[in-house]
Amino acid sequence: MATWLTLDELARYLKKGRSTLYRMARSGHLPSQKVGRTWRFDQEEVDRWIKSKQAGSSSATIRRAQHA
Repeated sequence: MATWLTLDELARYLKKGRSTLYRMARSGHLPSQKVGRTWRFDQEEVDRWIKSKQAGSSSATIRRAQHA
């Protein structure tokens, strides 16, 4: 069963500012769903998104080190 977070809950969970997360959701950079006038975030989907970003940045760091 999915755990849906509000913007405030996600901000506390990720320790990020509300405005930053709102901007990311609006631009499509953060997995989100708009329900009426509010944003909702599937916690599992956000966790997967964060892990994919970490894996990508680690790979980029390794590639840069190999080319140096």
